[in-house]
Amino acid sequence: MSTIEGVVDKVFKNSAGFFNVKLRDGGWYGFGKYKPKCNEGDKIGFNWTASPNGQFMNADTKSLEIKSSEVVAAPSVKSSASPTTDWDSKDKRIQWMSSRNAAIEFMKIALEQGAVKIPTKQSDKLAALEAALYDYTAVFYWDTMDAPNKTNDVAFRTEEGGQVEDYD
Repeated sequence: MSTIEGVVDKVFKNSAGFFNVKLRDGGWYGFGKYKPKCNEGDKIGFNWTASPNGQFMNADTKSLEIKSSEVVAAPSVKSSASPTTDWDSKDKRIQWMSSRNAAIEFMKIALEQGAVKIPTKQSDKLAALEAALYDYTAVFYWDTMDAPNKTNDVAFRTEEGGQVEDYD
C-alpha cells in the first residue's frame, strides 16, 4: 500500500457509477461506488494500491484525509467575440469553408458519374483534382456571396495544359 498527497483537480463519476479522483499531478484514483468527501481544490492524502493487473490505482476510502481546502473560483467566462472581431472577414471564412464542403460533395458525385475528366497519368491526378476542387469552391462561394448581382470573377482551368481563363 502506498500513500499519496495532492490537490484535487476533478471528482468524476463514470457511466458504471464508480467515482474517480484526478489529482493535479495527473494521476487518477478509483474510490469505488461511494463519493469521496473532497472537492476540487482540496489538498488530500490517502492510501492506495494498484489493481492486480497494474492498470488502476484504487484508493483506500477510509484513509482519505483532507489536509486543506481551497476556495476554487468559478472559471471566468470569456466572450466569444472580442471588440476587434472583423465580422465581415469571419463571415467570408465561414462561407468559404461551406463552399469547400459543397465542392467536395459535388466532386464526389461528379467523379462517381464520370462527369469530371481527370488525367490518366497517376502523377497528374492529384493536381487536377485539387485545381477542380478549388475552382468549384470558388464557383459556390461567389454564387452565394454575389447572388443578388450574379457577377462572378472566377478563374477556370481548362483542359489545355492547365491554362487559366477568366469567367464573367
